[in-house]
Amino acid sequence: MKLTNEEKKVIADKMGLVFNPARLSLYDTVEGRQFLFSLSDASLVVDELVKQGNYGLFESYSLDAYNADNTEECPAWFSAWLMTMTDGEATNFFRAYYQWVKERTVK
Repeated sequence: MKLTNEEKKVIADKMGLVFNPARLSLYDTVEGRQFLFSLSDASLVVDELVKQGNYGLFESYSLDAYNADNTEECPAWFSAWLMTMTDGEATNFFRAYYQWVKERTVK
C-alpha cells in the first residue's frame, strides 16, 4: 500500500521539504530535486539521521516494527523488508520513519 498524504506530509515537514502543488502532493528538496519517497530518497533520510546521531535508534525501532509483523529473524530479511519498493515508493522504510517521527514528537 502506498504512503498516505498524511505520512508524506509528516516526513516532508521533518525533512524540510517544500510542497510543490504543480506535482500533485509531491515534494522537492530545498535544492529543487524532486523527492519521490524512493530508495534514493531514503538515503537522504539516512544521511540526516546519521548527522543527528539518531540512525541507531531508528534502526532499532525499525527492527522492532519488522519483528512485530514477521517471524523471520534473519538480518537479511529485515534489510530486504526495509528496502522493499511498492509502486515506486520505499513504503516500509518511510512508514517506519513516519511512525518513529510521530512517536518521538509525542514524547
